[in-house]
This record gives sequence, C-alpha cells and structure tokens, in this order.
Amino acid sequence: MKATPAVTDLVVRCALTDDDVRVLITYKVESPFPVYKWLNALLTSSRRGIDSLSSVGPFFTLLYRAQEKLPVAQCRAARAVVVKNIPALKSTFDHYTSRLAPGMELNFWGFSSFSTDDAVINSKAFMGATDEEAIVYSCPEVSGVDMEPFRPPSMAAEAEILPLPPSMFKVIVATMVGKKLTVVISQVSNTDDAYIAPRPSTAKESL
Repeated sequence: MKATPAVTDLVVRCALTDDDVRVLITYKVESPFPVYKWLNALLTSSRRGIDSLSSVGPFFTLLYRAQEKLPVAQCRAARAVVVKNIPALKSTFDHYTSRLAPGMELNFWGFSSFSTDDAVINSKAFMGATDEEAIVYSCPEVSGVDMEPFRPPSMAAEAEILPLPPSMFKVIVATMVGKKLTVVISQVSNTDDAYIAPRPSTAKESL
C-alpha cells in the first residue's frame, strides 16, 4: 500500500512515518474486522470517557496525529445513514422539527465519514431502500482529510472525506421527503471540544 503513487506522494509531502501509514490503512480496512466500527462504538456511546481511554486511547491518538499531517480538503460533501430503529437516529428522525431546527447544534462524536460522490451517498448501502427511513446530512463546505489513498484495493471507491472528530455543525434546514430526511448543515470549529490538543501551529497544505 505504501508503494502506491498516491501514498508515496503523501509520505513525501506530509512527512508521514511508517506508523502513520499503517494506522491510516488500518482505519480503512474492512477485513477481518472493520476497526472504525470498534473505535466509533466507544467514541459515540455512553462509554465514551475515562473508561474507554485504555482501550481506544493509544490507537485514537496515533490515528488523529497521522490525520493532522494530511492536506485539508474543503469541499461539498454529504453523509447518509439508515435509521434502522437505532434509538438516537429514530428519535432524531421522528422529532426532526425540534431536534434539527435551524440553528441547532449537531455534533458527531466519532469519526464521521462524508463523501463527495453523490452515487455513494445515494447507494442502498447508505441511503437504504425507498421504503426505509434514512437521514442525509449535506454540507456545502466540509473541512476534512481525504482518506481515499489509504483505501484497500479490494474496497470500492467512496470518495471519503473525514473531518477530525468531534465534528461540529449547525443546522441550516431540515426537510422530509417520503422516508428520507435531508439536513443541510454548516461546519463550525471543534476547538473547544477537541479530544486532543492541536499540534503547534504550522502552515498546512490544502487540497
């Protein structure tokens, strides 16, 4: 993976170490187990806090610091999730007029993947079937890192943009059409809620 042109270019441009490359690839792999699901399960649940530090802290820190070195992408992107009776999503979906009123805060405490490819967002894997409830979060300009260079060759392209967690947003408007809830959001700074203090200020390259 490190020998691919895209990764080799990033190693040179961003001074990525072997450990940086390994942890970025590990985040993307799906087999034998999708690491991001384990990581997000702790970051987004009631277990988030001191009890999860020993299990996710070291890996999270390595991943976060590696992502900090990557160029920042600022682009239109979206994410879609099928509700599937997940309590937090179901409550948001059913009460969106109050939970997602204009100006309300919307925070994603884990690594929340966005995509710049509408075909990916609209796929059944993320949007669900026509009769399934789903929420689409659309951001006119999201700031994050491009994870596609670290995608395993066997994985379909997702055009993934990943904001550094926690990613913080304000709701602009929420609209329900059939079983699909579209929420237009605007990204705001996460500085006050960041899990890890930022590195000393350096000039970062943007895409």
